[in-house]
Amino acid sequence: MQSNISNSNGRRIHARIIVPLVVLVIALVAAFLWMKSAQNVAQNRIRAQFDMQTIGDALKQYEQDYDGALPVYKDSATFETALSSYVPNTTDRHDPFIDLTNDKPFLPAVEISGKDVKKISDPASTPVLSQQPPYNRQLILYLDGHIVGGTPIRISP
Repeated sequence: MQSNISNSNGRRIHARIIVPLVVLVIALVAAFLWMKSAQNVAQNRIRAQFDMQTIGDALKQYEQDYDGALPVYKDSATFETALSSYVPNTTDRHDPFIDLTNDKPFLPAVEISGKDVKKISDPASTPVLSQQPPYNRQLILYLDGHIVGGTPIRISP
């Protein structure tokens, strides 16, 4: 009988050690996955800003080639077609017109399609491109080249 009691106590002690260890391992794995996910979100957000800047630079080149005229477009696809020859090829095969934060194309402002930049009174407050929902802080590219809504960065050649 005594051996059954000690065996029972041994199992209780064993369970008291194993259960917290299993919970700890699960918590560590969950924390690692959460940190990895947060890191991916941050990297995609920075990439979205960089892509918007690249598109803004392409738009400036287009304006120079067409004496201040903006391209004519009606949606994301025609906007990309109009500017794709001005966007440098990326080595990672990423389409800069697709927002990595939500895998949707950026939304161009069709209100300024085909307009002459010289006739736009305030380029600094004229949106050109924005993110589609869902987003945490929406990124917006303005006609003068600045981006609002994200971490301030400016990448110029």
